[in-house]
This record gives sequence, C-alpha cells and structure tokens, in this order.
Amino acid sequence: MVSQPPQATRRGGWGALICALLILAVVGVAAAWLRYTGELVPLLSATPQVEVALPPLDEIPLETAELEEAPAQITVPKATASEAAAPEAAVPEAEKAETQLPVAAVEPPMASDKQAQEPVVIPAAPALPIAEQASAEAAEPPPAPGSAVEQAPVEQADMGPQVAAATLRGVAPPGVALPAWQRFARPFEADNTRPRIAVIVAELGLSEGATRAAIQRLPVNVTLSFSPYARNLQEWIDTARADGHEVMLDLPMEPVSFPRDDPGPKALLTSLSVAENRARLTGILDQAEGYVGVVPWMGSRFTTSAEDLRPILRSLGDRGLMFVDPRVAPGSVAARVAREAEVPRAINDRFLDHEASRVAIDGRLMQIEHQARTTGFAVAMASPYPITIESLDQWVRTLDRKGLVLAPVSALADQQEEQ
Repeated sequence: MVSQPPQATRRGGWGALICALLILAVVGVAAAWLRYTGELVPLLSATPQVEVALPPLDEIPLETAELEEAPAQITVPKATASEAAAPEAAVPEAEKAETQLPVAAVEPPMASDKQAQEPVVIPAAPALPIAEQASAEAAEPPPAPGSAVEQAPVEQADMGPQVAAATLRGVAPPGVALPAWQRFARPFEADNTRPRIAVIVAELGLSEGATRAAIQRLPVNVTLSFSPYARNLQEWIDTARADGHEVMLDLPMEPVSFPRDDPGPKALLTSLSVAENRARLTGILDQAEGYVGVVPWMGSRFTTSAEDLRPILRSLGDRGLMFVDPRVAPGSVAARVAREAEVPRAINDRFLDHEASRVAIDGRLMQIEHQARTTGFAVAMASPYPITIESLDQWVRTLDRKGLVLAPVSALADQQEEQ
C-alpha cells in the first residue's frame, strides 16, 4: 500500500467537508422553497378579510371644507348593448334590490355598441340657496298651454293629500269637481287665526319686465291678475302658477270718463246689450284657464249698475269663479250683487299706489294693517310699478312680527262685511 502524503490527505478532507456543506445548503434551500410554495398557494386562493377599526362617530373631527366640497363631475359608464338587452328576470331578486337606483336617478338613453364604450359625464350641479333656486325657476321659459303645469292644480304641488284637503275652503262630494275658485286656489292654512291681508297686483302681462319682476320678486301669497290684452296670456298664467302664485284676470269695464278713458275693445259697456256683454265676457274667459276669478279694471260706471252687473255675475257663478269688487266708485253695488248671485266675492279696501311714491305706499300699507286688525280681513290692490314691488317685498317681511299674515285673495272669499 502506498501511503499518501500528509498534504494530499488534508486536501481530500477539505474537499469532503466542502461537498457536505454544499449538500446541506442545497437541501436547506429546497426545504425552504417547498415550505414557501406550500404556504403561498393557499394564501393566493384565500379571500383576504380586512378589518378596519373605526373610531366612534363622536370622536371623528368634522372638516367643514371637506363637507362643502362637491366632486366636479360624476362619470357613469354606459351599459353595453348586450347588457341593456338582458332580461330583467335573469337578475336575482336580492341582487336587484341592492343595485336599484334611487327614484331621482335618470337613466341614460340606450346607446349603440360604439357609444357604449364611452362613459357619460354628468356635471355635478352646485347647490343653490333657496332664494336663488326660486329665481332660477321663475326665470325659465313659461310652459306651453296644455302642459303638466297647466293641468295640475296648485294645491296638489309638493303637498300630501291631508295637507291639501285641509287648505281647501270647501270639500266636493264624491264625483263632483270643485269650483274653479277653489280648484285653482293657492293653499292656505284654514285654521290660521291671525288677521289676513290679501294683496292683488293687477295689469300684468302688458310689460314683460314688470310682469317678470312681479312673479319673481313678490311673495307667493300675493295674488297676480293678468290683463286680457296681454300677449301669451296662458303662458304668463302658467309661469305665475308654477312659481306658486294665485292668479286672476282683469275684466275691463266702462268708467265714468268713457270714452275719454277707453278700457279697450273687449270692455263691458252699459250701452251694450246683455247678450253682447256676455259674449265679450266669454271671449275674455276663454282666452286662458287656471285663474280663480276676475277683478274689474276701470269700471267706475259699470260697477254702479246692478242691471248690467247681474247677468255678468251669474255667468261668473256658472263657471265657478269668484269676483273682487275694486271699489273704484263710491256707489259700487258689485259686492251686493255678487252676494245675491251667490258668487264668492272679496272687496278692495285700498289702492296702494295711486301716488307711486314710497311714502304714499307705506302710508296705505299702514292703513291696510289697521283695517286687518279691526275687522280681521283687508284687501289691497296695486299696479306693477317698480317702487310698488320693492315696497311690498320689504313690507311683507314685517308681517310676522306684527301678528299679521299675507293670504291669497281666495282665503278672504265672503269674509268681509259690505260697507
């Protein structure tokens, strides 16, 4: 046997040791890899459960700036044509309940496949103050005749049936329609015991600027009366009613100064026959709908003639309308004849702006307040002058602290004593 030199022996020992270490390293890496892959597979297949601990609501600070900020726009993806055509029955009931849109949501129109690839961008509308919303709504173009605004009575808007019924001054039997003066009346709390003041602004529709100012600036309990000579009469009435106002029609009648002061070709005259005056009345009333009654315009001679008034008031009663005696003449018999004809009536107590100045108008308003406190009711009439609209707008804000209430004229029907 040939003995190896000591140096070779040492080299062989180190080689074996290195091989053993390499084998152990390989085995360790393999074991680690198997352990890692064995744990990773179930980790990837499992659904992660994330728990978020929220602090109590009373400990969360409110950031006003974040609450007031609204997203600039909302992006809603359109459904594809195949999704839009999917039958509703294929959706489970539970899933349908979770994904149902709010009532106010507007579904986008069904699009083609090409259009379905593009999202619909709906700008988020900023919230407006209530006063600005009312102005924006009133500034919209008036609806066309026959629209939903024209067909729907004012008392049904934004009110439950119990509230609407409580505001009516009469209840129709089953199957019988309410008369026009109640059907188109602005709702008013029947149990309100404060002294009532009704203000009628007449001669509207002749000036677009003055008419829009009256509709938009005056409180909704101010009654607006439109001239039969107005262009687009029905559209103006629809606009006023959509804004919440109660509406009447001006009824031109003969003044004592006729023909120097001419009430126009549609006026009722004492020189005409009953049939001719009724024909003119019918022509005026048929121009529009949605009003509660009429108020004479001029008429200082006609309203003193019971013989001429009686058939006119009977025709108004047949249509279910109310009548306002403007008291343009000391000898007016209009209120008495209306009572005899069983036509609901109100009586004007003051003209506010025969002198169109702030001092004169404020003085007349003080007289109206006194009348309301004395008798419980008062009616005032005015024209749509800018100073009148401004004065009324400021005066109405003082009524609540004075213990008075502004009411539509229908709320004063048959409440005033004849003087």
